[in-house]
Amino acid sequence: MMAGIDSSINGCTTSLEDLLTSPVSLPDYSSALSRMGRDVQDNRLRRLYSEACKSDQPKIFLCNGLPNADTLPVVGASFLLRDGSVVELDRTDMAAVGIYGLCEGLPELREWLTELHRVEHEPPQLIRTDHPEPFMLTITNGITDGLRGMFHILLEEGDHLLVEDVIYPNTIGTFQLFGAKPQIVSSDEGGMLAQDLEDVLGTWATTHPNTKRPRVLHTITFCNNPKSNTWEIERMIDIYKVCRKYDVIILEDAAYYFMQFQQRRRGFQSIDVDGRVLRFDTFSKILGAGYRLGWLSGPANLVQKFVLSMSQNTVHPSLLSQLMVNKLLHQWGLEKFHSEMIKLADTYQQKARHMEAALQRYMGDVATWNFPSGGMFFWVRIKGVSDTSQLMEEALAEGVAIVAGRLFSPDQAPKPFIRLSFSVAGVEEMDRGIEILAEVVKKIQGKL
Repeated sequence: MMAGIDSSINGCTTSLEDLLTSPVSLPDYSSALSRMGRDVQDNRLRRLYSEACKSDQPKIFLCNGLPNADTLPVVGASFLLRDGSVVELDRTDMAAVGIYGLCEGLPELREWLTELHRVEHEPPQLIRTDHPEPFMLTITNGITDGLRGMFHILLEEGDHLLVEDVIYPNTIGTFQLFGAKPQIVSSDEGGMLAQDLEDVLGTWATTHPNTKRPRVLHTITFCNNPKSNTWEIERMIDIYKVCRKYDVIILEDAAYYFMQFQQRRRGFQSIDVDGRVLRFDTFSKILGAGYRLGWLSGPANLVQKFVLSMSQNTVHPSLLSQLMVNKLLHQWGLEKFHSEMIKLADTYQQKARHMEAALQRYMGDVATWNFPSGGMFFWVRIKGVSDTSQLMEEALAEGVAIVAGRLFSPDQAPKPFIRLSFSVAGVEEMDRGIEILAEVVKKIQGKL
């Protein structure tokens, strides 16, 4: 286990020990699937080519519609890192970019990330040699793409997705594409409330007659967007037990995992005895959003369905991005990667302290907030205001862009909150922006 990871996950509480040593309660994967998930088929051309490539016997390829490598103009690339080192892609690498790759991603990159999970998260599926469900990891075009693909195979029109009371707007739009509806479960700073989840699922047949009980739960466990809270391990255990009882699949959005300001707290995958957790990670926040690269991991039964869905959609993530990131990670190694993540989190924590100082200076009497556990945001409650939509519009008119809490509401209910980002603005910009925002807040409060 790497230094800098909260060891409380490793069995310091009796409830955790009991869970980690309990028998596997394998989910009913077939019942979790949507009709599209059950029916999705492999891309037959992809399968033919993959099978042909597996054999060591020399062969002549007359089957594939690939561009001729001699016609492609780019034969090499160099990426200069901030520390002065260079990541080089040679002719062999660029030849690989010129053809189609495996839907599940570069094998070398997947192996590196699987080892990262083994060391960082210790998933029972990887650690327990007798686990009946294999662990699988596949490369994605980022978390939004990963969620879209998984919603495709798990949700259908009329289904309800279990969610927290505020979630990232893109996620709302993505599950609504498939006709699913949000089922809000109450939460606090420690995470989703297990008793509320039990009440929702236990009374479903009475409260929602003739509708299927929710079988999928989504959450951002670390440095939640927008609330910036991180779940307590005890809360994860309680929620996991309820999901186990009602055979619910957990979608864990880990976009901000490496941005935790204190020792990194592990998530659902580290307590996933059964194989009911699908974890979505991304390079967007740690290497760059434009690479459009992330990864999905969890039970092979469901991850393989995602790969089949991708084979009929985006085919595979960018090979150029995969090759560059793969070379960088192998150049760094796990220890260097770990130290870079600590520096990343420290940088954002310093920026958060600058924003908190500005908030205290200008808005201490008109708003309340908690210091974030990590990530990029403050979730600020405006006193005396029930809906911050007008505040968002008036602040923008004064040159300050913020996000009203209503945009994060799964049911579009008004919220007295705003989300403020400290990731991009410099110290002076931050200070001036909060000063202007405070003036707008006071003007609106004076009208009420």
